[in-house]
Amino acid sequence: MRILTVDEAARQLGLSPRSLLDKRFRTRTGLPAVKLGRRRIGFDERDIERLIERGRERLPGDERR
Repeated sequence: MRILTVDEAARQLGLSPRSLLDKRFRTRTGLPAVKLGRRRIGFDERDIERLIERGRERLPGDERR
């Protein structure tokens, strides 16, 4: 398991770090944060990959699920 910083996760998702810090955004997308001390959070790289996969466009005849 690799924990990404807010900046790394935001870069992978094409979002601003501020969006990832917004608890409403994380609740809406189901993206859990990992607490890293008292004031920092990070994100499990696998959770970021799952979020990307869920958002991937499905085309007719696409066998992936």
